Amino acid sequence: MNNNAALFPSYFNKKEFLKMNKPNGDGDLKFYPADDESRFLESLKTQPEDWYYRTKDITYKLNSYGYRTQEFNTIKWTDSIVLFGCSCTFGIGVDEDETISHYLSQITGRPVINMGWPGGSNMSMLMNSSVLLQKQKVPYAVVFLWSTTDRFIMFTDLGIHNVGPWDMEENRKYQKHIYSHNEIYTKAFEGINYFSENETVHAHFANEFAKSMWKDKTKFITGTFFGSTAEMINVDLKFSIDNGARDLIHNGRHANLKAADSLAYLIKNYGRKNLL
Repeated sequence: MNNNAALFPSYFNKKEFLKMNKPNGDGDLKFYPADDESRFLESLKTQPEDWYYRTKDITYKLNSYGYRTQEFNTIKWTDSIVLFGCSCTFGIGVDEDETISHYLSQITGRPVINMGWPGGSNMSMLMNSSVLLQKQKVPYAVVFLWSTTDRFIMFTDLGIHNVGPWDMEENRKYQKHIYSHNEIYTKAFEGINYFSENETVHAHFANEFAKSMWKDKTKFITGTFFGSTAEMINVDLKFSIDNGARDLIHNGRHANLKAADSLAYLIKNYGRKNLL
């Protein structure tokens, strides 16, 4: 097997996922969990007539590992900028040409690899970062867009599960295959996040570990869309979520373009003093 092909862990069963989320004719998705068709139909009732997404179609193009980027064995990593992040990086509720990765690629003229993992934790970013280094793939630049600090990964007999606030919900709409584990995930979430100090320490060391991984290897940029995270981690950039995506929860195209502009500036001027 080509080493590139198995770079990152697959976080979903693609066959099952596609069946659950109604792919169009070529296998891409029109909707995605958290940006599903029922939410869209409800939004049509409440949003103004000129709402952008009333007529704007969205396509989610996923590679064979579930990431919103090209197949790993086609990537020239040394020329690329890699974005590690959660659903904000992935681009829930925006089209392919409205993601941070698309805008950043347009601005910099470089391939930008979208390693956003919906529901992903800071630990999931470290995990993927570690795998990349193990395979001796050093990108032109790496960007960590840190998520909220109340998430973590559980490795189970059913595969990887991203534990987060959603595990407190009674109705698990999208992950029917793990209903039997819901009580375990809920208890784990309550236990891990019982002490706020625990979140703070984990957040601090996630940033320190990432920094150590990439020190003297490539350009290393950090940012976050979450104010609570910015209070715990000294990041390079703080963004805001404008709820402008189709799901009315995630960052929309304007926020994504603004984030890409800021990231492009720091990448271009990396190493210079007094930038911020």
